[in-house]
Amino acid sequence: MAAQIGYVVSCLFSLLVAIVCISITFLKHRKSYKKSKKKLPPGQMGLPWIGETMEFYKAQRKNQLFEEFVQPRITKYGKIFKTRLMGSPTVVVNGADANRFFLSNEFKLVISSWPSSSVQLMGKDSIMEKQGERHRCLRGLIGTSLGYAGLEALVPKVCNSVQLHLKTKWHGQEKVSLYRSTKILTFTIVFECLLGIKVEPGMLATFERVLEGVFAPPFRFPGSKFSRARKARLEIEKILVSSVREKRKEMEGRLEGEKDEFLMSKLVSGMIKGVISEEEVIDNMVLLVFAAHDTTSYAIAMTFKMMAQHPNCYALLLQVTLSAGNFYQNFDITWGDNRAKILDGGQLLTLSLDEASGSGFQSKNEYLFGRIDMQIKLVAGNSAGTVTAYYLSSQGPTHDEIDFEFLGNLSGDPYIVHTNVFSQGKGNREQQFHLWFDPTKAFHTYSIVWNTQRIMFLVDNIPIRVFNNLESIGVPFPKSQPMRIYSSLWNADDWATRGGLVKIDWTKAPFTASYRNFKASTVSTSTNSLQASELQDQALGATGRNRIRWVQKKYMVYNYCTDFKRFPEGLPSECKRSRFL
Repeated sequence: MAAQIGYVVSCLFSLLVAIVCISITFLKHRKSYKKSKKKLPPGQMGLPWIGETMEFYKAQRKNQLFEEFVQPRITKYGKIFKTRLMGSPTVVVNGADANRFFLSNEFKLVISSWPSSSVQLMGKDSIMEKQGERHRCLRGLIGTSLGYAGLEALVPKVCNSVQLHLKTKWHGQEKVSLYRSTKILTFTIVFECLLGIKVEPGMLATFERVLEGVFAPPFRFPGSKFSRARKARLEIEKILVSSVREKRKEMEGRLEGEKDEFLMSKLVSGMIKGVISEEEVIDNMVLLVFAAHDTTSYAIAMTFKMMAQHPNCYALLLQVTLSAGNFYQNFDITWGDNRAKILDGGQLLTLSLDEASGSGFQSKNEYLFGRIDMQIKLVAGNSAGTVTAYYLSSQGPTHDEIDFEFLGNLSGDPYIVHTNVFSQGKGNREQQFHLWFDPTKAFHTYSIVWNTQRIMFLVDNIPIRVFNNLESIGVPFPKSQPMRIYSSLWNADDWATRGGLVKIDWTKAPFTASYRNFKASTVSTSTNSLQASELQDQALGATGRNRIRWVQKKYMVYNYCTDFKRFPEGLPSECKRSRFL
């Protein structure tokens, strides 16, 4: 009995010593913590470990995360507040300024961190878990598919997918489930257009099971969302591993120089070169599918919702869309038989030139003042002797005309952009320029701004020439004759290249120029509405003046206002009045 009492006393004494030690340690820690404690924003941390996780999940489940979780706390605490989510102390930052601050200081002030469930399902080798040089390497591989060459291959595929989806899922339907429909569409685009993998039945449902567990508590017991998501992730991994290994086998057996622009091919190419591992390829493909299709489908659905709630925005968007034009609706092919073609449902027009004939088109409408934009990709390769003309013109012996003409050249030599202004039948106001890019590699925008005060020529919104209204000193100015838009591709080898010394090499025919994204922003011909229009007052600002000086200093190759041999009796009167003719 005495031994038992001694044992109990000994235990109690040991427990007392332990409590005292713990208390001392706690007090020291608390004192130290108070000294080093940083000021935190207002907010509630909630229950230990759990925090406000339950409120977060409830709002997320109802798809009201901002409305029911974030917005009430912004109202109470401001744009920056503290909370606790999924066991982690968290500071929530809102607003454009905050986004700009964090995104412009990538990896300098913060590092990327994701909940454990997200990391396990997206993959520990995905870009979201990489920092520094490894992150930049993966981002570089992914970014190559979104350069000029990649987008030129990708955009037509996306357009075809959208058109097919609308035709099969929307047309003839009285009611459409918008969010579900956009999820199917964006999932198909990501897999088939971006990755080059055919979507099989059930694939979207499998990916959605993974998505359900991305922000679920990482509990692995059977039947939990996270457990079901992990199982779906293994199914996806099996599909992607098979596709990646098949693609690797295909690429290793491919002839040198053959390539495609699919993102999966870029990643597999990096794997073949030893830059990234197979696990990194798989994990990043999984992440990209979720990042691309889920976010995009939500954004599209929300855009439709906002347009329904704000009819004025819908009307404005419809106006902009209609002004972008359709070649079937806005133009007539006028010559060249089948050498001129309208493609892609009216979104693309091509002109061709062969030894027999060139081709051309004109607008259905006439325009009196406004802004005309057209994206053009010029004849590639040896285009010597060819001219691609794009201009506004009226008819008759006293016609007005505003010209862009693109004079072809030998391979490797620059195109010459020839500009001219005719008024009352009189031209002879030529200026010529080289371009600061290759106009055959991609589409570029060529614009004419025409109002009662001036005419401006722009390339990719950079002014290259201004012709001012100087009627006050007797210089005719086009202001009373409505004009149509014309374009043609034709044989001008008697003068176009080196004064006609270089002829067309017909072995390179047919020569083709392509057009898209026509847009006409016009103003009324009535005096009152014309004066109220922004286009009426459009002129060069400080930035525009700096740009036109840069273009005329570095790229102008001919200016009629400096051609004293051509005008031995004196330069035209307008040449003495404007620096930017």
